[in-house]
Amino acid sequence: MKFLKILFTLTIIYTLCGISNTYASSLTPAINEIKLAQGQRVLSSVTFGNDEDRDIDLLITVYGYDPQTEEIIENSKDLFIKADTDTFTVKAKSEREIPYEIFPVNNQEKGTYFNIVVLSPVQGDKDISISKGISQLVVLHIIDPQEEVLGATTEDFSTKIEVLNKGIPFFKPLKLKYTVVNNSNYVLNPTGRIEILNKRSNYKPKYVYINRERGKLYPKEVLEKTVTIDNWHISDIFSERVAKGSISNGLDSNTKQSEVYIGSYVYEVMGGLVLLIGIFILIKSLREDIKKKRN
Repeated sequence: MKFLKILFTLTIIYTLCGISNTYASSLTPAINEIKLAQGQRVLSSVTFGNDEDRDIDLLITVYGYDPQTEEIIENSKDLFIKADTDTFTVKAKSEREIPYEIFPVNNQEKGTYFNIVVLSPVQGDKDISISKGISQLVVLHIIDPQEEVLGATTEDFSTKIEVLNKGIPFFKPLKLKYTVVNNSNYVLNPTGRIEILNKRSNYKPKYVYINRERGKLYPKEVLEKTVTIDNWHISDIFSERVAKGSISNGLDSNTKQSEVYIGSYVYEVMGGLVLLIGIFILIKSLREDIKKKRN
């Protein structure tokens, strides 16, 4: 969902740029996503389309970006883009590819990083009109040089399943909570499912799919969600069940397994029977006492 917000933010920026009749333009791609091994650098570019009947001079500026707060950061220390400080001229009714270099600092940790490239028109006597700039989001995945063929990959995430309430058969649903913790510097997109089955395999398992909203999990964030299962079988009363989770990080093929056991209701049934027997004996005793008093 946050990537959609990013796109929405970029659209708003573009819309604000386009309200002026003196400045019609386009920029592609809106998001530039790149994987780069540690210690490497690469040239990239953004294409600016000038729809006006006159030439436009542009200046390229780079900002930091926090996708969690959606904040554009001026004077950020986390810039990995180097761009030419000279202006670029885009001829009327034409496009121009404007280059920049992806140049992360040496030994930068593996992870996902964000910058924003803003193209701003130069008006009048070298006056820079930032308010009319349009932007490209650059997403950089730093990977290990040994994993360059595999791309971005990590095992730095953990999963857990807990029983919040095992419910009452046919009356109250089972409640489970699954947790995914992102201990990496990458942006993850957890996927997978939880399988709830009877240990005696008396019926088909029930499946619960996690993170159906396909939400992003940012570094050090925790995804927690409660799910309810109201499918019951008579055998659940007497047989233990197990919830098995198989959850991947959505970045690569790494998957974490977790499970939790859900006890049977044998002791509850026995307790209920003992209680009923006790109540029956008490009622019988009271009746006998009342009968004796009458006699």
